[in-house]
Amino acid sequence: MGWKASLVPRILNHAQQHRRFAGKLARACEQYLASYNNHDYRMDRNGEFRLLELLRPFNPQVLFDVGANRGEWTEAARRLLGPRSIHAFEIAPSMAADLRVHFRDAPEVVINDFGLSDAAANVEIDFYLDGAHTGTTMLTQDHVHDKSPRLRQQARVERGDVYCERCGIETIDVLKVDVEGVEPRTLAGFARLFEHGKIGLVQFEYNSINITSRHLLRDFYQFFEGYGFEVGKLWAQGVSFGPYDFTEENFRGPNYVALHKSRAAMKQALAYSPLRAR
Repeated sequence: MGWKASLVPRILNHAQQHRRFAGKLARACEQYLASYNNHDYRMDRNGEFRLLELLRPFNPQVLFDVGANRGEWTEAARRLLGPRSIHAFEIAPSMAADLRVHFRDAPEVVINDFGLSDAAANVEIDFYLDGAHTGTTMLTQDHVHDKSPRLRQQARVERGDVYCERCGIETIDVLKVDVEGVEPRTLAGFARLFEHGKIGLVQFEYNSINITSRHLLRDFYQFFEGYGFEVGKLWAQGVSFGPYDFTEENFRGPNYVALHKSRAAMKQALAYSPLRAR
């Protein structure tokens, strides 16, 4: 028996028998593994800003930021890509008002004080603020994802297809969706554009709130593959495109990318193969 084979059982036994001593080490290991697996929400670290940099040579001109929050992604996309237009949607009225002030000197940024869903409606939302962290969700019945104090508010949503038709938008180059669990409804609202191949790339969030929405990563793969997209996890260095892998069904994410198969050159620029722990 090799030294590894004999040492590992002893370490595991020690962890079980000395839980108080091992607790700090376990937490440090969990943090390390979270970083290793890119379970990270900082855009400057988790690949979101890097993705924009990789897209720059392809000159995307029409961008949608659905779930704009404080506008970090919109600001980065404006700075890195210089697109013709960014349509930002923020369903929380107070956040939308702040965005209008922030982007008042950016005519290419269109701020919309409503959300996007699969049908026009007036809805209830929970808005929460925890220090520098803010969020909004239409899933008002469960606090699985975030237990911060919440303020119930009234808001409204529209269909993405209807908005595009009203604004004369025929193609979306980049569609970023971060809507705290209602991504399926938001994506369904763009059915006409998806059917006609008019959306190039989608960045969407998948995490613990999918426990509440009961929409699995597998469901995202099936949705996008049905419209001719390839899907992959977003890493700090790029996107690991490939078939659905049930081991990634961990409700951690946080971000995935769907790219239409017609964008072969773009896929080559974005593709990344991360080393896996053995």
